[in-house]
Amino acid sequence: MQTNNLKGLSLVAAAALIASSANAAEQIKESYHPVVNGSPVTLMKDNLITQKLGGRMLNLDIWAGEFITFDNNIFNSRTNEEDDTILSTAAGLLLQAGERGLWDVRIESQIQRNNYSDHSTYNGTEGFFRVRGERDFSPALKGRVSAGYDKSYDTIRNVDGIFDLERYNAGAGVTVAPSPFFTIDADYRWFGQRRDHYRTDTEYDEHAFTIRPSYAITPNTKVYVQGAFISTNVLENHYNDANTWSLVGGAAWHYEDSAQVFGEVGVMTMDFDSNGTVTDHRGDSVTRPTARAGGWLALNEDVKVGAEASYTVGIGAVTTSSEQSSYVEITRVAVNAEYSPGAGRFTVKLTPFWTHNSPSQNTSFREYGATLGVTYSLIDWFNMSAGYRYLNTKYSDESSYDRHAFMLGLAATF
Repeated sequence: MQTNNLKGLSLVAAAALIASSANAAEQIKESYHPVVNGSPVTLMKDNLITQKLGGRMLNLDIWAGEFITFDNNIFNSRTNEEDDTILSTAAGLLLQAGERGLWDVRIESQIQRNNYSDHSTYNGTEGFFRVRGERDFSPALKGRVSAGYDKSYDTIRNVDGIFDLERYNAGAGVTVAPSPFFTIDADYRWFGQRRDHYRTDTEYDEHAFTIRPSYAITPNTKVYVQGAFISTNVLENHYNDANTWSLVGGAAWHYEDSAQVFGEVGVMTMDFDSNGTVTDHRGDSVTRPTARAGGWLALNEDVKVGAEASYTVGIGAVTTSSEQSSYVEITRVAVNAEYSPGAGRFTVKLTPFWTHNSPSQNTSFREYGATLGVTYSLIDWFNMSAGYRYLNTKYSDESSYDRHAFMLGLAATF
């Protein structure tokens, strides 16, 4: 219901903005980057409708393209390496509308059809739909709602199989600001996952409640404490239900629109039920620390760099590496760099990463790799893109193996 209401609101707002004054429109020259199989796409934002009308704004991008990917290890496996060429037809849209200081709506959607040249069993459709809306009721009160649906392929590692993964989410929250220096954010979020595979079919629901008071020490520096309660329900009872409590303290600093640094540490307690068939920690409580730090920096108008390091704990039912594990400890370090001169017609993105996954019962493994994407708009409505993705995986009891993927694409805006 919230998704339908927001969609209707944004379409009504778009019609009103167009009708009010076409001549008063001011073109905006910025770039937008959807991604298809790791290959980025640049779409210049003056293609279809992009208008600023006083304090109001409307932007609509619609695009479609053809993409080809060669993957040398589609099963991500050491013992059963199979390569294939995948042809993908993709399309998407981005709608943004708002009025300064009053409301803002963003709708983004993408769909793609993948056809495998040699493994047609895995042909299928994937994509997503996401909507977010914000409303400023007063300087001291803001509200927000969101909803989304994602469908993708996923793999169980070292298993000859690809399965459908569907994820749903919806949420609502408010920000209360009793003073310019003190704010309180309160949010509720529902998350659902449906995973279809002959070995680990899973229906999983999660309800999360979060409260986060924060205080601005200076105009650029904020400190905060966040408490959360998460109730998880595994509907098919393979995994165990769980209740999770967490408490995190953190700080963030920013300098205008050119730099930001943040860091937080906390603790998380998971209380597992005994209603599932996963035996480890069934009926027990497990406490683990959590930590996250990172930031980004705009070196100049054309170059931006960023990095993030984190140690988190995830419920086993959500991951693909924990068929018999209650939870997974994940350590991750990622770096990103972007070069996009001028109006963003040409863009290069590089994202190296390293991660270590330690399930509570299954074999632990580490991975590292990188994605490199290059995209160029020959003219405002036509884009060429290329990408390369590398992944190296090593289990604690096996030798490592590599995965390489090369992508090329053409896309147009209508």
